[in-house]
Amino acid sequence: MRKRPVYIMLAGLPGAGKTTLRKTLVQVWHRDLRQLSTDDVIDAAAREARKTYSEVWAQEAKTATWVIGALKSDALQDAADIIHDQTNTTPTKRHDTLCDVPANYFKVCIVVSAREDVRQQRLLQRPGKVIPYEVDQNMQRMWRYPELREGFDAVIPSYLTSKVLRPWLV
Repeated sequence: MRKRPVYIMLAGLPGAGKTTLRKTLVQVWHRDLRQLSTDDVIDAAAREARKTYSEVWAQEAKTATWVIGALKSDALQDAADIIHDQTNTTPTKRHDTLCDVPANYFKVCIVVSAREDVRQQRLLQRPGKVIPYEVDQNMQRMWRYPELREGFDAVIPSYLTSKVLRPWLV
């Protein structure tokens, strides 16, 4: 009998390590996890235009959101395992993202964090992708740690990912 499909939402501030964790999980688990990331869509548009992420963000963000919505819909229809890589700082945003995920899914939020000095250093090392200081500060102010009542079956810190999710993904 097949296990329930899993919907993994990554949540954390920019530069915390969400994308690195997503890529590691996909590689290590050798599993068909449908990857949802607006950043990937915007990065692809930037490469195609021969521009940087920051140069195309304003014109591509809405399209990227639509593309991810369509990919998510297809993945849910296929009952596929999904990993959703986005900042997801607020309970409202996370709840709205989960509202169309069917009840048969195991919904888990992995909270990705880093010391502030490490996070800031990572932000500075992303050529062509600049998050304005005011935007980063606003995200920090809005950040709320995810809770089960938002619709998750589990909320775990990233360092427990392998232990908690291994039975679902291996």
